[in-house]
Amino acid sequence: MNLFIILISIPVIWIILLIVYRQKKPVKIPEEKPVISFFPKYYATVRMTDSILKSNNPFSITLDSRLEPFGFKLTKEFPEELIFSRGSVSGDFSIKITKVNLKFKIPPSKEIRMDIEYGFMVLFDTGDLWKFTNELIEKLQKGLTV
Repeated sequence: MNLFIILISIPVIWIILLIVYRQKKPVKIPEEKPVISFFPKYYATVRMTDSILKSNNPFSITLDSRLEPFGFKLTKEFPEELIFSRGSVSGDFSIKITKVNLKFKIPPSKEIRMDIEYGFMVLFDTGDLWKFTNELIEKLQKGLTV
């Protein structure tokens, strides 16, 4: 009987944690790298370069081509936001291959909100998502592609 309760409890706890992560609102990315962050989800304001804003292509195509070298692909396009993803939920714990989602609020402006989160649920992060987010913001703001 105890084994049955344990076997039922594990998926139930996992589902509850997944719901908590999905419902959590992103927080403004801290100035300093956190030692540990539980259920990490961040947002930041990104200053878009003129080359992105004044492109002849639609904003989604321009941003998609800018994010492609980082492994991101446009996965969903809504009237108020664009969602890009890369990686796999079956990847390991490395920020380099795990699934990461980016959400950009539109319409585009000189400063645009970017949300970043793991594609599945992560209980805690030791600063990898923070570091990756800051590197990505820096490269987007400088107009770099790699």
